[in-house]
Amino acid sequence: MVAYKAVAVIQSVETSSDVAWAIKMVVSRIIGAGVAQQRELDSDNLENNLKLEMCNSDNDFIREMNFGTCGVNKLEHEHY
Repeated sequence: MVAYKAVAVIQSVETSSDVAWAIKMVVSRIIGAGVAQQRELDSDNLENNLKLEMCNSDNDFIREMNFGTCGVNKLEHEHY
């Protein structure tokens, strides 16, 4: 017997986001590559801009999908 389960993590305006945290982890690389300037990535500006963008987009998305599989060895559990 095998059971499968999937759980989707939905990102929306109402849910918290770790996007700002992830960007902060690589902010020096982003600035170094010339993709953005320091003032654009300051904590307050970044989080506010990301929230504003989510509000204006009127969209939700699946941020991640978790899968799990559980099985029972049929030979060891024939009485089931």
